[in-house]
Amino acid sequence: MRRWWWPAAFAAVAAAIAGDALRFHRRRVPPELRPALREFARQCPGWLVCQRERANLASGIYVARVGSGAMVRLGDGRYPRWSPDGRHIAFFRGADVMCMTAEGRRPRIVATASDPAPRALAFHPSGREIWFTDGSTLRAADLLTGAVREVLTNVPVRGLDLSADGRRMMISVSGHRIFATPIGDDGRVQGVGRSMGRGCSACISPDGVVFTDLMGGHHTLQLRRWDDGGELRRLEAPAGVLIDNEAWSNARRWLVVRSEHPAPADAWIMDTDSGEAVRVTFAGDVNRPDLYVDAGAGGWARWWWRRWTRWR
Repeated sequence: MRRWWWPAAFAAVAAAIAGDALRFHRRRVPPELRPALREFARQCPGWLVCQRERANLASGIYVARVGSGAMVRLGDGRYPRWSPDGRHIAFFRGADVMCMTAEGRRPRIVATASDPAPRALAFHPSGREIWFTDGSTLRAADLLTGAVREVLTNVPVRGLDLSADGRRMMISVSGHRIFATPIGDDGRVQGVGRSMGRGCSACISPDGVVFTDLMGGHHTLQLRRWDDGGELRRLEAPAGVLIDNEAWSNARRWLVVRSEHPAPADAWIMDTDSGEAVRVTFAGDVNRPDLYVDAGAGGWARWWWRRWTRWR
């Protein structure tokens, strides 16, 4: 009697293995870097979310524990950003503004932009809204009701970041111009704000005191005061590395950048106190990273990460 079910069973097992391999990507940390990276992870117990862009089945949104060589694929999308509590991730999928849990579960459409390729988004610090660019309009989508309101019009915003109290924002617009934009108590913006000159991009510290200015050449991050634009200090890229796409974490001390050609495209965490930069991914295909620092010992994130990666 022919065992007709063997081919079907083999195909099912192969598909399951392939699916797990696609979802879970381990990039071994070079042995000589492991002790230092483990120590760094104790100082910065962070969780990295990013997009990968290679034209294959491995593209999409990934999450990685700082100090681990593992990256877990959460699904299709781009420009991921952590929620204020680290439990959700906002991102784009085509023109849709999406939200999912930090484990990649329950992805849902929050709003749809009229621009087929919106440029940037950010969680509002209240956790209630996602702010996103839509052509020359900055909009806010309510996560509970789905209502969308206009925040700023007739400004070609290309990047945005908000302080933890929701009162200050940095935006970058076409032409490499950056602005410090006050936000009213009602969550509305009255005009584009104060010009801070030319810069490739900008993000703001959680306390709203300092913002970054990526200087020409992408070798240096200038830290400047939000109030008057005065320079505080400069953070230099590691030797032989150009940087881009900086994002300040929820912790004042840490921000994340992406290295670019000629170096591999990976995430580096920069210590704003010491100026040190540490490479934390080794995939060579990382873009738009965002960092959430989990100050608590244990917690939900550690549980599911151990389940997926057996990281110690």
